[in-house]
Amino acid sequence: MQKEGLASAYVFAMLAFAAAVAKAISDLLHLWHGRRGYVRVKAQLTSAIYYKALRRKDASGVVASKEDEEDTDAKKDKGGKDKDAKKEVKKSNADTGKVVNLMSTDAGSIASTIGYIYFIVSSPVEVLIASAFLYSLLGWSAFAGIIVLAVATPLNSYVSNRSLKIYKDMLKARDKRISVMNELIGAITFIKFFAWTDKWKKRAVDARNNELKQEVRSIINGLYFSLLWSLVPILVTLCSFFCYIVIAKQELTVAVAFTSISLFSMLRMPLNAIPTFLVWILQSLVSIGRIDDFLKEEEVPDWVSSLKRKHDMPDGPTKIAFERATLRWNTGAQPEASTNGESATNSNSTQPTEGAETSSTAVSTEEVFELSNVNVEFPLGKLSVVTGPTGAGKTAMLIGLLGEMDLVEGKTFLPKYPMDVDVNTGLRNSIAYCAQTPWLQQQSIKDNILFGEQLDEDRYEAVVDACAL
Repeated sequence: MQKEGLASAYVFAMLAFAAAVAKAISDLLHLWHGRRGYVRVKAQLTSAIYYKALRRKDASGVVASKEDEEDTDAKKDKGGKDKDAKKEVKKSNADTGKVVNLMSTDAGSIASTIGYIYFIVSSPVEVLIASAFLYSLLGWSAFAGIIVLAVATPLNSYVSNRSLKIYKDMLKARDKRISVMNELIGAITFIKFFAWTDKWKKRAVDARNNELKQEVRSIINGLYFSLLWSLVPILVTLCSFFCYIVIAKQELTVAVAFTSISLFSMLRMPLNAIPTFLVWILQSLVSIGRIDDFLKEEEVPDWVSSLKRKHDMPDGPTKIAFERATLRWNTGAQPEASTNGESATNSNSTQPTEGAETSSTAVSTEEVFELSNVNVEFPLGKLSVVTGPTGAGKTAMLIGLLGEMDLVEGKTFLPKYPMDVDVNTGLRNSIAYCAQTPWLQQQSIKDNILFGEQLDEDRYEAVVDACAL
């Protein structure tokens, strides 16, 4: 009998070793495939976001975002006003900070869910196996811990919902902080020159403190989660032993106790992994919604973008011009279908890659800036100068020519077909927009040119002549 018992011990020891090795190999393969899926999903999402950023319309002129509209609606509801009041809903146009956050945080959150999805697949299997062995040892007392799980479920649900709200607030705060920092870095010369350092420093610190506040809330909420996840498996074990000893009147031997503790330890990992993964799924749903809103933003017409235009040569003459064009700044609202049922960007069939024509689109009821009935053709190979006072629409004309403004009616012509590359220089004769970055002091033109330097009459006259001033 002793030899048979010793042989059985060796057999069970070898089986336990083989099971541990098989589990380690299985976890390794799952982790490898999960990480590969993580890298691929994040790369695809980042590529899709970047590609969309190149094709979407400029956010200039967007008065209100969707989040502002929701806040306004909530305030109206609290004030007792009509919830069904009609009002125009504008889309939320993401700025540079939010686009960066979408690529880093949101894409990473979704990819992490894919990378660790094997936890949610393997955890139920482990729970079933451990529960079957526990039932063979403790009987119905093994399932007494369900009472603890039932009590912990509402708490877990509350903390999960709170985590979701904190995650949304944290993403908004991070978007704001990145936007402020991008704006600060882009205008650092103006800020230093006009002594706005303290004001901008306070603005950046406030944005960062708001983000840190949300981070602290997230950490505290994570501590609540950790407390629940740590206590629940222990309470399940204690409740099962209590029912086994007190109610079932069974003797808790050393063999039963230690074996049951090992099985309850086996349950601890999946019981912790399942709520953790549910929180990841909820956070991923928030990120999916943010990316989906961004991908639904209005795009420039096909003839505008080199990524969307057709590559066939136009039939008509090449020209840069407006014909009876009425342009307005992008309001963020989706355009309605035209009266004749044709697309606003595809109705000019004679020059599909060079011009765009529209008969009518939805115009906001609010008064917005418009360039009305513009008729101009810019001569090719020559310098064209557009003059006018500030706010007259000089920049708007260039932006409209590039297709970044809403074309209410008329036609816009701009050559967009592929051009040959110069073999000597490696350059091509294509369209480029160079935006003005003014640097002016509240002084005379002469003082702006000298910029604090001593007057050298000959050099000054040379500069004025070179700049055609």
